[in-house]
Amino acid sequence: MSGYVTPGLWDEAELAREIEAAVAGDGPVVVGPWLSEVGFELLYWIPFVAAICQRHAVDPARLTVVSRGGVASWYAGLADQYVEIFDHCTADDFRLAGEGRQQRQAGSQKQFHVDDFDLALLDRMGLGGVRLLHPSLMYRAFHPYFAGHRPQAFLREHLKFTSATAPDHPILAELPASYAVVKFYTRPSFPADAANRALVEGYVRRLAEQQPVVVLDHPHAVDDHGHFSIAPGPNVHHVGKAMTLADNLGLQTAVLSRASMFTGTYGGFCYLPMRLAKPAIGLMSQSDQVLGVHGAALFGMSEALDGSLTLLQADAFRHFSNLWTA
Repeated sequence: MSGYVTPGLWDEAELAREIEAAVAGDGPVVVGPWLSEVGFELLYWIPFVAAICQRHAVDPARLTVVSRGGVASWYAGLADQYVEIFDHCTADDFRLAGEGRQQRQAGSQKQFHVDDFDLALLDRMGLGGVRLLHPSLMYRAFHPYFAGHRPQAFLREHLKFTSATAPDHPILAELPASYAVVKFYTRPSFPADAANRALVEGYVRRLAEQQPVVVLDHPHAVDDHGHFSIAPGPNVHHVGKAMTLADNLGLQTAVLSRASMFTGTYGGFCYLPMRLAKPAIGLMSQSDQVLGVHGAALFGMSEALDGSLTLLQADAFRHFSNLWTA
């Protein structure tokens, strides 16, 4: 698949032995550290780990997840321990590590290898030397599928979709009893052009005339996504100022867990409402920028969980949203 760097020669039997060795016995295992996109964590990494735990009957008490943004609830039932990356590194350290990975891998930030930053991070956490279930194992496992050499059934055999739990958070006491959630950010499939800005502003304004709207604006820049500016207004609640690096995704998970619906840019974040059994609408204006290879995993998640994700072109959404919010 274009844009993916071959992570090395793929040997199914050798990979299976490495995974089994990582989780064998009754000692502690580190799951991670997860350093890259939210979408791959939700759609592939967590289901991959869940499938391994089921296949090898791994006790959750043995596992310590290392990730970022306060996402312990995403791994509910899989791991009893969670260590927050941003308790052990700064945003600048995190960003520079990602940029270095991209430079070494022809623009890809995916964790194809265990690198020096991973090991240094684990040492700081007191987890150096603990057996490691690392994201590179997942990328090696799925590389044949992403490269077009395996059918969709291959992917589904290696994924087990599970629900996320709803974490408690003080922000919930500041919000209405019921509300809709929106999160619009820029990406190649949904750029911040004049038409999309007008679409977002108009939709939020009309939606707020019918019910409270909570905007998941994120003030901390740790990736290459910008956010659409949504002006304050009646019935519109912004929660960005309450976020910290160490809990920004946990806060957003808590807010989503109480939502009636979610609308936003189609991207990795859209998979989170599905894991919380919430209806979601994902928007795009340039469908050629959306990777169709993820469809099998997306449909697998939809079938396994109670959430739903509807993908719409911006023009179609403009028409339907005028009817919904009329």
